[in-house]
Amino acid sequence: MKYPFTGRKRLVLVTLLSFASLLFLIVLRYFLAGKFSQGYLIWNLFLAAVPVWVATQCVYRIGKHRGTRAATIWGLCGFLLWVVFYP
Repeated sequence: MKYPFTGRKRLVLVTLLSFASLLFLIVLRYFLAGKFSQGYLIWNLFLAAVPVWVATQCVYRIGKHRGTRAATIWGLCGFLLWVVFYP
């Protein structure tokens, strides 16, 4: 059986579904509690998505340029951006 989502598409799909479900839970909490006292969670969710996106892009680019200097540069840039957004 051949799966329609493999590799990079599967990673992106799982990541988007994870973040969408978390956003849904935050909105549901707002409607159930009646106040938006923890609105900072949406900003934290965005800040958590940035390193995931950077890692996804770097893994894709490193795989594309395997064995070249570009792969090393992508790896270094990805690491530095990851450290910038590390909590």
